[in-house]
Amino acid sequence: MALVVQPGTGVRHRLIFELRYECGELYWDRCGRVARTLAARKGWALQSADVSGCHIRNEDENVAFTFSHTKLDLTQSQSQDVSELLSPGEFAAIAEEFSETVVRTLEVSVFPRIGFRLWTLYGTESVEDASSRIDRMSFFSPCKALMDLGERSYVSHTVVVARSSHMVRVAATPFEQQIALAPSVIAAAKKEAHKQWKDQKRVLIQKMKAKKAIKVYPSWGIMIDLDAYIEEVPYPDQVSSRTFIEEAARDFDVIREAILVEGEQP
Repeated sequence: MALVVQPGTGVRHRLIFELRYECGELYWDRCGRVARTLAARKGWALQSADVSGCHIRNEDENVAFTFSHTKLDLTQSQSQDVSELLSPGEFAAIAEEFSETVVRTLEVSVFPRIGFRLWTLYGTESVEDASSRIDRMSFFSPCKALMDLGERSYVSHTVVVARSSHMVRVAATPFEQQIALAPSVIAAAKKEAHKQWKDQKRVLIQKMKAKKAIKVYPSWGIMIDLDAYIEEVPYPDQVSSRTFIEEAARDFDVIREAILVEGEQP
């Protein structure tokens, strides 16, 4: 079974959790109480708070939490200083604790939507190479009528599938990385240790570290965007933030392997 890219080469780029609620008017009375409680956690600090929303951040992990009178969300993204994201379990534990605090303090009980989203990057040689690989995915196989219209220069697909316990929006699109690596890292990756007249071991170690950094921050490639959600969710009686995130993360592993399979072209 041919694959357009190997599943194990993917880099987790962004995690997003969102819980929407109704009747959150107590936000304007109790925002400070929630902010004080959450900002007291190790590594967290209050960034800003106003009538539209409250923002709390963990700078070391590049994790941000925001809540307002309509929703709350927790996000973590790769940055120059954060190459590896939290595991789904670690991210889910924070989401569980923070969402419970907000929901309890704001006394909300109606939840139109809960969602967990993951962006995974797969490096390719170029944006054009990424489009070509997406075009070959069996999950998004183009029909003959489309192919007869002309050569496809840019390919991006989105579908929504119903899973056993939630819906998942599946998207595949080319990307160009916005995180710029230092020129010294790129230069180190190109050096050939055996051609150096001294310090060959040091140059080799630097080269290996630079190549790892480049792999973690691919310049171009395919972004697989998976967004699991439940509408009119029975939270928290039947669905908890932690359970939902962990189950969705396991489901994402299955979905990614399915959509990376190369199909036959018509």
